[in-house]
Amino acid sequence: MVIDRGKIRKRKKKPSKKFCGEFEHTPLSLGEDIPWECRSLVIRTGAYAALPVMKELKLEAEHRQVELLIVPTAHAIEALQRKLDETNAILHVTCWEVHSCRFPPFGNKEVGDHAQLDSLKSSE
Repeated sequence: MVIDRGKIRKRKKKPSKKFCGEFEHTPLSLGEDIPWECRSLVIRTGAYAALPVMKELKLEAEHRQVELLIVPTAHAIEALQRKLDETNAILHVTCWEVHSCRFPPFGNKEVGDHAQLDSLKSSE
């Protein structure tokens, strides 16, 4: 999920998929539509810091003089609350979070049901 000047949109990971072999998860790369128009960019890596951020993106943030905060969930929420009007964000949302927070329960299926998770992933 991306927060860009107060507007929420879905993260389009396709340009970063080619780097999957180097990481456990699809990393955040310069190929994506990064919301650079801010003073601070919060990158929420998830509760277990699973979202990798590529070195080139970090260097680009430095070049643009954008403060880059790469933090797990709890710290990202704090950072967003402090400087909301000057801050954009890229938030890693895990399958568990997507299921439990954004979508209603799917009938009698359990949270870990792979069919429902696959259907959510296929919409990316």
